[in-house]
Amino acid sequence: MKKNRFKHCLLMLLMLAFSSSVAAQNQQLTVEQLKAKANEAFHKHDYKEAAKWYRMAAEKGDLSSQELLSSFLENGKGVEKNEGEALMWLTKAAEAGSASAQMTLARKYKEGKMVAQSYEEAIRWYEKAAKKNEYAIVCLKEIYEKQGSQSDAAGLYNLGKLYHAENAYQEAAKWYRMAAEKGNTDAMNRLGLLHDNKKEYTEAVKWYRMAAEKGHASAMYNLAVNYEDGNGVAKDGQEAAKWYRMAAEKGDTDAMNRLGLLHDNKKEYTEAVKWYRMAAEKGHASAMYNLAVNYEDGNGVAKDGQEAAKWYRMAAEKGDTDAMDRLGFLHENKKEYTEAVKWYRMAAEKGNRLAMYDMGKMYEDGNGVAKDGQEAVKWYRMAAEKGYASAMYRMGEMYAEGNGVTKDYQEAVKWYRMAAEKGLPLGMFCMGDMYAKGNGVTKDYQEAVKWYRMAAEKGLHTAMYAIGELYYLRGLTKRGLPDDKKELEGEVVDFDKGDGLNSFAEAQKWFNKVIETCNRISEDAKTHPMGKMAAVMMSGNAEMYLGIVKKAIDRGK
Repeated sequence: MKKNRFKHCLLMLLMLAFSSSVAAQNQQLTVEQLKAKANEAFHKHDYKEAAKWYRMAAEKGDLSSQELLSSFLENGKGVEKNEGEALMWLTKAAEAGSASAQMTLARKYKEGKMVAQSYEEAIRWYEKAAKKNEYAIVCLKEIYEKQGSQSDAAGLYNLGKLYHAENAYQEAAKWYRMAAEKGNTDAMNRLGLLHDNKKEYTEAVKWYRMAAEKGHASAMYNLAVNYEDGNGVAKDGQEAAKWYRMAAEKGDTDAMNRLGLLHDNKKEYTEAVKWYRMAAEKGHASAMYNLAVNYEDGNGVAKDGQEAAKWYRMAAEKGDTDAMDRLGFLHENKKEYTEAVKWYRMAAEKGNRLAMYDMGKMYEDGNGVAKDGQEAVKWYRMAAEKGYASAMYRMGEMYAEGNGVTKDYQEAVKWYRMAAEKGLPLGMFCMGDMYAKGNGVTKDYQEAVKWYRMAAEKGLHTAMYAIGELYYLRGLTKRGLPDDKKELEGEVVDFDKGDGLNSFAEAQKWFNKVIETCNRISEDAKTHPMGKMAAVMMSGNAEMYLGIVKKAIDRGK
């Protein structure tokens, strides 16, 4: 008897050891191996075995296995029916991002199966699923239409939102209007936006005001924008500030930032900083950037480069490309070119035209990257095609110099003209130069003076000097050069063609403007190269000037 009991115990121990060994081996199987075993059992209709393997895969975090195990538990297939555990596994898969689990869970809430019926929860899960599953939109529409037919304003509004997301604006407006007429302020604001986008400003303002007067923060902000821009209402800064402030007091960070800008523009920097900081501390990227600018410039706060860099970096990390570009600029100023290029490139690749221009400069100058004219032209062209005038000017320079492209004065003129027509003084000045020298265009001094004058009127002292020089040299050639300077005739300027551009008095006027401008720039015009040259010209000492010209020509040879 004792011997039989001993054999029985030994057998039990051996079976336990074997079972533990098998369990350990199963635990070492990968998720894919576990699923393969589960699928094999399922196809053999061995649901108990399939459920065992799906559970093991589910416990390892496999979402599809969690969903299948939930189905087995709900229906009692291969396991004892357990709706509570079924819901637990389904929810686990849905929360981990399984779109199919989210769809199933949404349907359960919609139909009230395994859970209490809740359209609110159904909507929540369908909205999550909609990011990956288009059919979720159809399901949402069904719920919203049902709610709408029951006079549920939220359902009408949500249906409008779905059509809005599909760019079906007319259909969206229909549902928004129905919701708005039932008092839904979100719908009123959305209607305002639809009219705003069609430039139907009076109608937009009507809906914004309706929602704003009911306390809708975004509508207050939008109404303020229309007052600031004078769209649909008379332009009124005070009224704009009033609505921005009301929206800001409701926590609208766009409004806080905009209030900061209003005060900044009035040079009320302390107040501007207050609003920027309030929005920035709530995570508003543009406000972070604006706060950084004030720290960099010392407006409303003590000048602090480190604090500026901190806020620029925070804004950049939120995707603000202006902040990325500015970080690049800060590093470039410290000659940390590699770091500068990193930030410029990051912003440029996200479409920031100023950063594209900066990338062009880095490649042109060889700072932080190998010097490469072709790469510089590539980035300048990209910035120019986005309408950046300085990049158009640099394209003109690259073609005029043959840097990274074949030298082509006509192409240079094309880009200079584009920059000039955008209002860039350097573009105007270069157009004047091209006409004065006859590069890419027929030589025409009248046209040259026209372009120089346009640049001079924008304060460009080099253009003022160019006009003065033209009048001065035409006067010299009319009077005749000294014998020992005759070889300079072709280098200086053509003889008078009877066009009146040979007045020493006019030259003196423009040289005087150069000196006045240089005095503003450097306090003493004589220390400024252009001011120094203008002073020589003002003295009327032709010999001294022609000596300077001859030295410049000799250096060029």
